[in-house]
Amino acid sequence: MKFRSIYAILFLYIFLPLHSINLNDADKNQSELKLVINHYSKNPADSLKRKAAIFLIDNMQPHYTYYSNNWDLLSKSLSSPLLQQLTGVDYVSYYDSIFNVFEPKLIDYIFKYDKDTIKSDFLIENIDNAFKLFKQPQCKQLKFQDFCEFVLPYKIGNEKFTNWRNYFNNKYYPLYTSIYKKKGDSASYYFCDTLKNIMKNQLKSHYPSPDIDPITFEKLKVGSCFEFAKLTSYICMSIGIPVSIDFVPFWGKKSGSHEWNTLLTPDKKPLDFGAGVKAKLGYHLKSNEVFSLWIAPKIYRRTYSINKNGLAYLRGNEDIPEIFNDSCFIDVTSEYYKVVNINSELNTNIQKRKYAYLAVSTRDEWVPVHWAEIKNDKAQFCSMNKNIMYLPCYYYNEHILPAGYPVTYIDSVTKIELKPDLLKLQTLKLTRKFYNPNINIYNKRLKNSKFQVATKPNFSDAKDIHVIGNLFNNNYQTITLDTLKTCNYFRYLIPKGNGSEMAEIEVYDSNNNKISGKLIYDKDCEKPEVVFDNNSLTYMKISRVSDNWVGLEFSNPTQIKKIRYLPRNDDNFIREGEIYELFYWDNQWVSLGKQTGSIETQTLTYNNAPTNALFLLKDLTKGHEERIFTYEKRKQVWW
Repeated sequence: MKFRSIYAILFLYIFLPLHSINLNDADKNQSELKLVINHYSKNPADSLKRKAAIFLIDNMQPHYTYYSNNWDLLSKSLSSPLLQQLTGVDYVSYYDSIFNVFEPKLIDYIFKYDKDTIKSDFLIENIDNAFKLFKQPQCKQLKFQDFCEFVLPYKIGNEKFTNWRNYFNNKYYPLYTSIYKKKGDSASYYFCDTLKNIMKNQLKSHYPSPDIDPITFEKLKVGSCFEFAKLTSYICMSIGIPVSIDFVPFWGKKSGSHEWNTLLTPDKKPLDFGAGVKAKLGYHLKSNEVFSLWIAPKIYRRTYSINKNGLAYLRGNEDIPEIFNDSCFIDVTSEYYKVVNINSELNTNIQKRKYAYLAVSTRDEWVPVHWAEIKNDKAQFCSMNKNIMYLPCYYYNEHILPAGYPVTYIDSVTKIELKPDLLKLQTLKLTRKFYNPNINIYNKRLKNSKFQVATKPNFSDAKDIHVIGNLFNNNYQTITLDTLKTCNYFRYLIPKGNGSEMAEIEVYDSNNNKISGKLIYDKDCEKPEVVFDNNSLTYMKISRVSDNWVGLEFSNPTQIKKIRYLPRNDDNFIREGEIYELFYWDNQWVSLGKQTGSIETQTLTYNNAPTNALFLLKDLTKGHEERIFTYEKRKQVWW
């Protein structure tokens, strides 16, 4: 589901100049906002509420709401009892069908600033209900500013105004109370831990939805990580638990982004957590093997207030990258990592830009993740994470212009700059085009599995002909047997407790002819036929509670000379017959030529490649997953 036209309108709103508003700015709704201020000006006991009201109004400028009759109908359809009764594939299929019906109709939407539409009674009720929680145990250590930022706001996204605070408070406060009786001041921690596990049973990540109101979204079983984080924040805000939404704008070693929640603590230690993720609070990023390897270059925290030190506020008339047009987030990278400041001497600033950027790679493009003011052709980028390849750059006319060579910090002092040396050349042997930390996991799962032959159908006379050991490449593995093995039956045996996931198995005779046979398998194997389907992306799943196997029955005694197998994989190894092109970075991607993949070597060899260079290998035949790398000690090192 792609709501491109909607997002285009969002960008127009985001791009408008930002500043704090006063009542005179709200021409269309000035009387409503004045009513709120006047309401809390009558009684001195309401002075703090008045201050809270001013906070909301002063920072209301960038916040807006969508209005659409068809979007309202879409939300009602997503709340239908029929959809709620479905699960798994059936749920997703019906969910898709609803969006397919409504997507062409979503052309009646309009966006209005909250300052021009919000009603005084709604804002007053929100403030009063939030303050009922302010003196409760979950808020007692909370500074007033943090209360205003993470408990007080009337909404988070761009959805319509709803009475979410009462709805979620009535539903979840009894749970918090029961936890508080057992855990005391630690109740907020255990409530968040319980909530993420509840959501594990209710929600399944599928793809981003539009800004649906939180009461409707709670009933859904699919949504983006941002939608999950937003729902969690709404629930916690309704109880008075200060929870933020933190995010990675782009990963350092992978395309894409991520959002999650963080329970705020007085010591500023981020207790990060995510819906449905098993890791305990404070370990959402650390304990996830994939997240920790992808590495976050920057971590930002969404806020209600306008960040007056942010680029959206300071930009003036200079055009800036899309991400920095959002004025409501702050940098919290240093709360998660030991960071470094990167000082860059910039190339000639022809366009006379006031700001420079550090960008990370996403496929063959560079995307900015941080900014700095240029002073004397230099820029200092503060609080950057290490072990990530950055490109200093300018932003001009919606394009990234290099301002220096790629650079990384291995630690706080060791800086590496990649300026290609065209005089000192090297030979590259390449086996992959994309970095995937999961491949080591896939390979390990095959260890100690066996290939066997037998003459009896019950394999009572089975003989091991190969036991899988450590695998160092996630591609086709070829086993040539010392002697011919004559058999009526052949199988792949997975020992009890092994999580083996095999994609392909092929057997050959002494003339290198592929041997076929009747599929045979253990009853606990799931989709055993896929290991013989010639599709590298399908793989067999097995139960771990007992030995499992899949194999072939031959119509006549057959001699096996060679086995060729493929672990579960991402299809990013060098494939036979596919055309590849290698590039190195020298202020642009420069080609080193095209080659065709070979079934024998599954390797591309490039001679006369520059040293101290950054490379990118593209598959011109198919696919889009590609990742930058350097070549060190005869190996690809991914960035």
